[in-house]
Amino acid sequence: MSTHQRRLCESPALSRAEQWAAHAAVDHWLRTHADPDPQADADRLTVGSRLRSRLETGRQPTRAQLSLLAERCRARLADDTVPERDRDPLAGAIERVDQCLDRCSP
Repeated sequence: MSTHQRRLCESPALSRAEQWAAHAAVDHWLRTHADPDPQADADRLTVGSRLRSRLETGRQPTRAQLSLLAERCRARLADDTVPERDRDPLAGAIERVDQCLDRCSP
């Protein structure tokens, strides 16, 4: 992993509902992609696993983790099976994560 990917970024100030929705999006993705074949998928799963841990403990995420979080929240929001109650929290989480990515230097 390169140096810029290890640099910690500001943690997004997520509401409780946004935190839950973001965690659920990452957790869902990790559970549905359990046995990857290509190494790139394995690396992304490692980043995702560390991201889930950081979401659970409130530690600062890396830029790569924030990028993955935004990606997974967008993908989850686009999923037609997501309950309506989770849509606003996912949208809010995406907005806050994007703000953190804008402020996090590469």
